[in-house]
This record gives sequence, structure tokens and C-alpha cells, in this order.
Amino acid sequence: MSITGGEWRVAGTTQSRYIDARQPDGMVQEVAWCGQCEYGDNVDNARLLCAAPDLLSALERLALQVKMHANFNGHAEGWAAFDDAMQAICKATGK
Repeated sequence: MSITGGEWRVAGTTQSRYIDARQPDGMVQEVAWCGQCEYGDNVDNARLLCAAPDLLSALERLALQVKMHANFNGHAEGWAAFDDAMQAICKATGK
């Protein structure tokens, strides 16, 4: 899976928000437009989108650790949480 490199940040004006990524060479690349700010959830959506690469990376590492070290014998909740994590990873990666 290819994700736009660089540090993602929420940018924009008081009227609209978008996500951009600053590349190592200084170039700024737009990642996603989040809409007009008159709709209150757009700022929250922008923050969540901005965190998405970090959240995915953390969830992938956590799921791997859980799979390697957890003992889910008789613990349906542990397996259910692991399955939820894997479903979210598949949704994010298109697998």
C-alpha cells in the first residue's frame, strides 16, 4: 500500500480544511479536502484523517504483538478484539 509520504497536517482557512503532507524536499502535497467549515464535523474529520497513517501503523504493530504473545485460550473477547483490529487493517489497506 502506498501512502503519501511526509508529515500529514490539517491546513486550510477559516472556511475550509484539507490535509497536506510536507515532503522532505520542502514540497507540499495535498492529500484530501475535508469540506467547508460551516459543517462542524469537518474539522474533526480532518484531524482523524490526519492521524490515519499513524493509527494504521500503531494498529498493525499492536495486532502483530497480540498475535505473537497473547494467550487467548478460552478468551473470546481477546480474539474478537484481534479480529476487529484485523478487519480495520484490511479496510484501510484494501485487502
